[in-house]
Amino acid sequence: MDVRRKIEIAYCYKFFAECFYYPDENQLELLKKHLHKLPQSFDSLLDCLKNEKELQVDFSRLFLGPFKVLCPPYGSVYLEEGKTTQGASTLDVMRLYQSENLQVDVMEPADHIAIELEFMFYLISKEIEAIKIHDTGNRNLYLKKQYSLIERHLSQWVPEFSDLICANSNVEFYKSIGTKLGLMIQDELQEINNMKEYN
Repeated sequence: MDVRRKIEIAYCYKFFAECFYYPDENQLELLKKHLHKLPQSFDSLLDCLKNEKELQVDFSRLFLGPFKVLCPPYGSVYLEEGKTTQGASTLDVMRLYQSENLQVDVMEPADHIAIELEFMFYLISKEIEAIKIHDTGNRNLYLKKQYSLIERHLSQWVPEFSDLICANSNVEFYKSIGTKLGLMIQDELQEINNMKEYN
């Protein structure tokens, strides 16, 4: 995969991560800026960001509650018995962050969807840096860490999470995000499987 494609994928992860923060005015402006860095297939989302109140209501219904959370944004809910948070899978993803000396400073568990997607952006960015200076060792290291996060975490729970978003959202923006995110994780897993077969 060439560097331009890697950069495009990195920006996709960054954009998706930002989609799972509360859509206030500042966050919507940030999303609009990120959209300009993405493939043309994302262009239609720009029109979906116009109704701030509608997005806030749907975001709250899907990811916050106050009663039943329709689409819990935490990996452990999908990976742990009893759908609990802060289980073994959360500790596992925290170890991945710690391997890079990163600390999660937000008020969310480490397996929140936005944090895992941000970490993928970070890992791909590090891989790109290594490619640019022809550092094969670090390139392979960061590629391996990406594969680990996708195989052990993202591919294990994001497809179900994405399906829930598509099934429960009342607005086109989150329906599209659910579809596009699910497809990207599926493509990324296929890429890993292809690489394994090739090697």
